[in-house]
Amino acid sequence: MNPVIIRVDGGSDIGMGHYKRCLTIALSLERELNVKSIFLTKSQNVVFANKKHNYETVLLSGNLGLEGDLEQAVGLISDQGARVFIIDINHSLTEEDDYLTYLRGIKESGIFSIAFDDFQVHPGFADLVVVPYVGGEVIQTDDDTESRYLLGPKFFILGREYKRAALPRKKSLMPRILICFGGADTNNWTTLVGRSLASSELQVHLNIVRGPAACNWEPTFLPYLQKSGISFRIIDSPAGLSKIMQDSTLAILSSGLTQYEAAAMGLPSVVLSLSDYHLQVTDRFASTGAALSFGLLDMHRMPEFQETVLSLAFNDERLNLMASAGVGIVDGRGIDRLIVHLKAQLL
Repeated sequence: MNPVIIRVDGGSDIGMGHYKRCLTIALSLERELNVKSIFLTKSQNVVFANKKHNYETVLLSGNLGLEGDLEQAVGLISDQGARVFIIDINHSLTEEDDYLTYLRGIKESGIFSIAFDDFQVHPGFADLVVVPYVGGEVIQTDDDTESRYLLGPKFFILGREYKRAALPRKKSLMPRILICFGGADTNNWTTLVGRSLASSELQVHLNIVRGPAACNWEPTFLPYLQKSGISFRIIDSPAGLSKIMQDSTLAILSSGLTQYEAAAMGLPSVVLSLSDYHLQVTDRFASTGAALSFGLLDMHRMPEFQETVLSLAFNDERLNLMASAGVGIVDGRGIDRLIVHLKAQLL
């Protein structure tokens, strides 16, 4: 059967959330429809991550603009006889006109196209537009276009391991706080947050995740943690977060896809936003009660941050309410709902 082509990126600038989502799709296509996927990317991080899954990965030249990227994508579609093209890139890093030109070029190749978009959807430029976030379900769409829409968290693509590992949580004598800023941690918040919590006199345990594309930590960070006497564990480039989340009572996350995974497992979170736009998106998510949106983090807000996290970490009643709210957001069947649409094109 002809493959599905997945255009995705990940790395130090945008993290690895887009890739994780596409990997879940590829694994489901192979398991349920016996359809292989070919990844098309500009990211060496995606190439490296894909090695363990044996997916063919075509690395685009980093010097290519979207015009050259489009030319290679169309050529690959033709060579492989592909019938479905999935695009999941952070197009906020490109000019909007260039992104729309790319989508139009893919569609004009005759292939069925699926675009994972944000809250500013682009009707008519993809056959299927997916906005799988809280608030997506109320987006006003244009009925006059040929695009179909999958809107809201019922279409969130969640790895099956997260729902399998949901509540009940492990009991702990002290709060166990997960610190995870995705695959990249472009702002190096891990060290700021770790230092802040380690400086408290309250006893907590830190599960600290270092992502595969994260910048190097300052040399004094680990010695500082060790000298502080705080209980901590460093987890380097984990294959998944479900087991670490199950071993935690509260998560500190950056805005992105991980907050949905935590919610599905009943893990409350404090979410830091990477930009004003991300803050709007995170505030929507926090309105569900599953998370606390702290906003943007800087040195001046560290005392406020420490107080916010620690007061929540020791508030079992509020944590339980947040956990209950979280498991109701994502039901884990988003991938099944997407596969229905893919099956119609592939079989």
